[in-house]
Amino acid sequence: SPQDIYATDFFEFFEAHEYSLTICPACGQVHFWKDNTMVFPLGVRYQPPKTMPEDAQKLFVEAQRISTISPRAACVLSRVCLERIIDIAGADVQGFNPNDPLYKKILSLNLGDNMQKICDACRLTGNAGAHAGTVVFSEQDSKNITEKLFVLIVALTQQLLEPKAGANALLEIFGKGH
Repeated sequence: SPQDIYATDFFEFFEAHEYSLTICPACGQVHFWKDNTMVFPLGVRYQPPKTMPEDAQKLFVEAQRISTISPRAACVLSRVCLERIIDIAGADVQGFNPNDPLYKKILSLNLGDNMQKICDACRLTGNAGAHAGTVVFSEQDSKNITEKLFVLIVALTQQLLEPKAGANALLEIFGKGH
């Protein structure tokens, strides 16, 4: 009967985990932790710039939301986000082929050393996430890796897409459209 069932009756069927609830001193919200990993809320720390393509924005937000659960998956989604940004940046560039591998697309943009380095860092981090064992994602390392990746993707968007969007907005004012 239901009165004879106890919580301890289930221990042989389920793994033991440590659960905890905390209240964030910054926002005052409750956070739920499983084995010292926050599983709720799955928040977004970095808002995607408005000039980031909508499909890339969705990937960027999703990558952040899953970064505490699966940093490798967050890196892979970030790489796809990078590719969407590069495709938009290369749309008007002569010799840009959207069917090329990502590294060739990046090279065809002739971005200069700093921007090239940012693109390569994002691309290689995403590749490492896709190939298990390439990089060992310890708990602290994964947090550092994903945080840096998100910052770089925002910076990349700001450098590659925002100036063009601003110029197009000004040209529209004078009737000179893209």
